[in-house]
Amino acid sequence: MTKGFFEIFEKVHVSEECRAFLETASVTKVTVNKSRTLVHVYLESDRLIPKEYIAQAQKALKTALFPGDEKITVRIIEKFHLSAQYNARVLMDAYRDSILFELKEHNIFLYQMFRNALLSFTEDSALSMELEDSLVTRQYVDDLEHILTKIFCDRCGQDFKLNITFKEHAAGSQSEINRQIISQEVTQISRRVEESKAAPAAEKAPAPAKKNEEKKGSRKKDTKKTSERTRTLDPNMIYGRDFDNDPIRLDQVIHEMGEITARGQITLIEMRQIRGEKTIVTIELTDFTDSITAKLFVPNDQLDSLKSRGLTEKNFIKIKGVTTVDRYDGQLTIASVSGIKKIPDFREVRMDTWPEKRVELHCHTKMSDMDGVSDVKDIIGRAISWGHSALAVTDHGVVQAFPDASHALPKGSDFKVIYGMEGYLVDDELALCVDPRGQSLNGDFVVFDIETTGFSPVSSKIIEIGAVKVSGGKITD
Repeated sequence: MTKGFFEIFEKVHVSEECRAFLETASVTKVTVNKSRTLVHVYLESDRLIPKEYIAQAQKALKTALFPGDEKITVRIIEKFHLSAQYNARVLMDAYRDSILFELKEHNIFLYQMFRNALLSFTEDSALSMELEDSLVTRQYVDDLEHILTKIFCDRCGQDFKLNITFKEHAAGSQSEINRQIISQEVTQISRRVEESKAAPAAEKAPAPAKKNEEKKGSRKKDTKKTSERTRTLDPNMIYGRDFDNDPIRLDQVIHEMGEITARGQITLIEMRQIRGEKTIVTIELTDFTDSITAKLFVPNDQLDSLKSRGLTEKNFIKIKGVTTVDRYDGQLTIASVSGIKKIPDFREVRMDTWPEKRVELHCHTKMSDMDGVSDVKDIIGRAISWGHSALAVTDHGVVQAFPDASHALPKGSDFKVIYGMEGYLVDDELALCVDPRGQSLNGDFVVFDIETTGFSPVSSKIIEIGAVKVSGGKITD
């Protein structure tokens, strides 16, 4: 149940301008990480809230809830439900200052890139961005695209496509001169690194330089083939290089730990195309002690191969990558994924080991509204695997599970399904009208209805009252 921001955080003090925006917002949930160092407050609103006010609210929350505790960080994750008048073009005009504010707080290079970019919309949802070509721009352009896509799509619910192009520096400009200087320095550093690597090898096994170069060249050329051969050695390999490390439990991954191997069941896969014919694949993984997100960048032409190899929801995988805090949402993530392997279900199946088997006489399936989540076929299958001889299906006021229960029995099975139901008794002699005074339903009367926050007359509140006037059997007011 959502509540207003100041219903939950009454003691938070912000400016009047900030309060005006937050009063229209609702808090949907509050989460804390395992180490209790990061608090996430999820906020939703029907209007845009400038990012500077979100930042102000974060500081106020930290001051009010955790005064003097520098180890705890409070972060607000906002989501906007905007009207149909908004599209990406309109949103850019209204929210550009907030985007700049957010980028400046996040990374000064991203802020400068976006501030100096030439922006134009080819369609209401298609943004073209021209950036000045440089080593720094090439290094951070993926981060910029990722953040903008998150803001427009996830935060504001807009259709958004981004096309990034690069413009060359003018010959002789200071930027071009600086670029050339940096390029030369990088080349020199790379050469020195290669020489330092080659020196020990030359001492151990002297050989003509040409042969070494040929070997290096052939090694580079065959990298892709070697990777493919590694995959084919293990048919369970889905992505990357083969590995055989022992996995760590996810509840033990509470901070950046470098390279790890984890295992779990895929609960969700999201794919979002980006520039350069690539797609960001986001994998939600759980090993039933905790959950974590993994992200990898995959060429579009390899997506079908990943799916066919087993990268689908509900499958179990083992994954190797580097734990890192995502630059955008601050969540601990597995990035730089070097390998993904399909594995069997590692969960321990519960068994009924008691010699004298029981018979369940009170079983609700998913057909019992608000009181059952399991499919009757799964329930019967589990009872049979446990050696039970019968099971009673007793849903609330319905018999809709009966056909599925009948078809769930294996041919020749002695297992018996007991078909039942939890019924409801209605006193058919009870008068519908209490304390009558001879009134006629054809007269004038008022019907009213109230909405409350709950059923308690002590702690719940009335939040809405509706009423209609009925005359002659028709609503007149």
